Amino acid sequence: HLLLGDDGGLFESFDKGVTWDYINTMAVGQFYNVAVDNSEPYNILGGLQDNGSWMGPSRGKLIDYSGQSAAITNADWKMLGDGDGFHCAFDPTDQNIVYTESQGGSLGRLNLLTGENRGLIPIPKEGAPGFRFNWNTPFLVSAHEAKTLYMGGNRVFKLTDRGDNWEAISPDLTKHEIDKDITTGSNAETYGTLVSLAESPVAQGVLWAGSDDGLIHVTEDDGANWRDVTPKEVDGHYVAKLVASPHDRNMVYAAIDMHRDDNMDPLVLTSKDLGKSWQNMTGDLPKGWSTKSVWEDLRSPGIVYCGTQNGMYITANAGKNWIKMNGSSLPTVPVEDILQQPRTMDLVVATHGRSIWILDNSAALSQVSTAVMASDLHLFDLADGTPYYQRYTGAVLGSKPFMALNPPAGASIDYWCKEDGGASSIVIFDSKGNKIRTLSGTAKPGINRVMWDLLPEPNMRLAGHMEDPGQPLYVAPGDYTVVVTVGANSDTKKIKVLPVKV
Repeated sequence: HLLLGDDGGLFESFDKGVTWDYINTMAVGQFYNVAVDNSEPYNILGGLQDNGSWMGPSRGKLIDYSGQSAAITNADWKMLGDGDGFHCAFDPTDQNIVYTESQGGSLGRLNLLTGENRGLIPIPKEGAPGFRFNWNTPFLVSAHEAKTLYMGGNRVFKLTDRGDNWEAISPDLTKHEIDKDITTGSNAETYGTLVSLAESPVAQGVLWAGSDDGLIHVTEDDGANWRDVTPKEVDGHYVAKLVASPHDRNMVYAAIDMHRDDNMDPLVLTSKDLGKSWQNMTGDLPKGWSTKSVWEDLRSPGIVYCGTQNGMYITANAGKNWIKMNGSSLPTVPVEDILQQPRTMDLVVATHGRSIWILDNSAALSQVSTAVMASDLHLFDLADGTPYYQRYTGAVLGSKPFMALNPPAGASIDYWCKEDGGASSIVIFDSKGNKIRTLSGTAKPGINRVMWDLLPEPNMRLAGHMEDPGQPLYVAPGDYTVVVTVGANSDTKKIKVLPVKV
């Protein structure tokens, strides 16, 4: 009886290895990078170690074999690129265009409708110096011009017309140590390369580049002029992630991974003046766990997330204090990439070993402030509630299907409690002031969440649709009022229920 674990998962044999069974019931993907689009439900695209690039939905339509819940299955995911999958991106204006990449800068543009796949890697003219591309080459689609991409080798390249044309817009932005740069092999050995690239979402032409040999450069004029702004703390270490602030053109965050130099401690830096000065915001991140990724909240300046070798953390005070976000679900695992889906404010993270995880509707984190934390009770702004109908697909899945949980149905009601209040009462009224639903929830110190399934009280419900008695009949679209009470304290907010999504 043999068990074999590798970067493809877990395998089992009962005949000394003659035949093998693939144990496909665990989320064990090794994702390096992740991207999302703005579909409904939105799609997720990610690159995996030795397993190409895959795309799947954030919400599945299949009702599981027990008939109790809908889920995301492996059948919902499609492989779009081969090799080792790394950075990836959606075209923001054409839902049929995606970009994927494998090792050594092998960037490609795929048309999902026609199947056309075109390689886009810049190649120098014969006789010109060669380009160096990292095993995990950074690239991005410009936030200011949908048909423009930026890519980092040992130089920064600007790709126009969705990659049909390219030009180098920087000199060599590495230390160019000849004895190390001439290595050959599978591209995993390539050194003296850019490994992080960022564009300011609020200022066109502001670009940041970080290298594996410890340099950070910035340009304010789309590559015409570059400045070396490397802070002394980097000291030759791997610049794992650069993220330009979505709120301030002059601000950037840097996650530095020092483990390649036998230093396992974290290092997170920020600059508010285009690299002229830097501040260390590592704070109380735990020693012995290197930093992999960083992200600033899309809605709230100063709310920063950090992925480390042992999980994910959040700070609201410039890194003085960090709080681990693993909770009871996200495993203690390396967090390689972090982003937020702008419409839903879902927090999406790529982990190296436990696949992709989503924190549905992280908007409450964006609203945390000193005033909120000082209040006994605070009900956060409520996102619109959208009802969905699920349906059977006719699939026969057997006893061992892999199913990832769908986001909870309905609307999330998030509220802050300063102290333990025992329990909460949530009452929902329609636009005429009629009480339509009463719920109860926790009242623990911090952020609490109760899901409203968008149904009225049981005695106010119809039996169901004539066509399918098992489907719910949701409350009518419109405006509703939510009142949360904990002890002697209450808070009120409006919520809008949208029509059923098709």
